[in-house]
Amino acid sequence: MFRYKILKIFDLNGGLEMVGTIEKMVWKLTSRGLNLIFAGISKTFLKNLTSKVDKNLQKILGYRICRADSKNLAENENKTSERQVMSSSSQSNNWGSKDSFQRPSYQQPQMEKLTQAPPRTQDNEYESFQRDLESGSIPDSLKESSDLLKQYSRVCFAREDLIPSGVAPGDDISPHIGKLLNQKQPSGGLACVKEGSNFLYCLIASPPNKPVTSRAVFSAIRKLHDHASKNYVKKLSIPVLEPTSDDEISWSEVKSMFQYLLGKRQIEMTATTFKPVNDVSLLTHNKCKLNHSRSAIHQIKKKTIILYLPSTDGEFTEEMTNLTLKFIDFAESFRRSRKSSGCLIKHKENEDYVLYGYVARRGNGVNLEKLRKCFCEVNEKNKVEQLPHLAIQAGKDQDVNFKIMSVLYCLRNISITMCWPGDLHALMPSK
Repeated sequence: MFRYKILKIFDLNGGLEMVGTIEKMVWKLTSRGLNLIFAGISKTFLKNLTSKVDKNLQKILGYRICRADSKNLAENENKTSERQVMSSSSQSNNWGSKDSFQRPSYQQPQMEKLTQAPPRTQDNEYESFQRDLESGSIPDSLKESSDLLKQYSRVCFAREDLIPSGVAPGDDISPHIGKLLNQKQPSGGLACVKEGSNFLYCLIASPPNKPVTSRAVFSAIRKLHDHASKNYVKKLSIPVLEPTSDDEISWSEVKSMFQYLLGKRQIEMTATTFKPVNDVSLLTHNKCKLNHSRSAIHQIKKKTIILYLPSTDGEFTEEMTNLTLKFIDFAESFRRSRKSSGCLIKHKENEDYVLYGYVARRGNGVNLEKLRKCFCEVNEKNKVEQLPHLAIQAGKDQDVNFKIMSVLYCLRNISITMCWPGDLHALMPSK
């Protein structure tokens, strides 16, 4: 292979002259910060060499290798031929030694300084959209309707924790919220699930408790465009987004984004023009209210379902240890229970409390779709106990906390309390 080729290497700055293989020489020389010329290289070998080694040299030196072609090498060799006259026997006996070569009179090469590309601070497509928006050159390709379009792929706008905005009345996304959250899309991302032959597209328009930004919505719609193109989506239902005063975007701009990015494709886009209500499908429809408390989970008031999150290894967390102080039989009941991933452990010690543990595998994180199903099971079981309150303790990962809150909204007709005791109080949302 080319890396075993014997090369004569000259350092024109330091006067160093060495002979050896590229395998042994390159790193030794480049680690000293030398400017190198590789002499006596055929064009084929030069091509292989530069494709394999050039990148490594660039990283260390910040310069490109000065590639000496055969013509330049011949000219340089002619200039120094008088100093390089040696007997054939001397060459055969001493080939490879330092004294067997004389340094040719090369001129200092012009080294091409590598400059890193400036960080990408602008989204060129977004800037192009803004210019077209200002000039009014985006064609109107979006129809309007006051009906819920059941045969269309549908769109909703949401935060990273999937509390939706612009969700149509009766347009409930809660059955899919676990699958959507498991996709862990950031602001500007797109989460989607299949609904029969159509899709539900959830455009992540902002981080939790932050205003919606124009760039985030544009990025999410662009991802929707890519997915819809690959999956032959023909019809798209888009709810009219009515931003709050804190948001940095208007519905007319959102509408223009859809027309700019999807208008050239054969997709029938329809905007649903009834007034959307923020969070209507998860909060009002399900009649849930989420409160925050500084109390620990074992200090919660009576007539409450207590949810906790154990692991399959059966280890007691600090939260569970505190529960053993309040519920005498809890520890023994938990030890006897089966602890497979995704299962629900129930413990009822009296008429005032029911404890449910959702078992997860340690280190795998919380599977939010399984957690949603667990909460639905709790909802069904509570039809018997009919307890009006439910409590769960927050964890140290705030991103997981927000997403668990979103899944909790799938519960129906119950008041929810999230506990933030001790050091967790600093993470407790203000509202």
